[in-house]
Amino acid sequence: MAKVIVDRTIPDLQKAEAQAEIEQALTAREAAITAALTGQNAINLTEAQGNDRFSSRWRSAAGWVCVLGLAYQYVFAQIVTWAGALVGTVLGFPSRRRPRW
Repeated sequence: MAKVIVDRTIPDLQKAEAQAEIEQALTAREAAITAALTGQNAINLTEAQGNDRFSSRWRSAAGWVCVLGLAYQYVFAQIVTWAGALVGTVLGFPSRRRPRW
């Protein structure tokens, strides 16, 4: 994207210099991203090899919490609502109130 902008806006004499600056900035950015990812990978490896149950298994615990929340929302809550309406109908309770006009 930056190369296209340079091609369209900068005269031919300065184009090579501007493109070299863009290449240098992109290379520096990629190096910074690589360094950050390498550091994060080292942290993740250290946490995974530790004996502390919380730090090594917190991702799986968070995953189970999400799975249980989704299962409740989309399966169990629907069954409980249906069963409550069924029991209410059998016992003679109206399922919703009628407005008094």
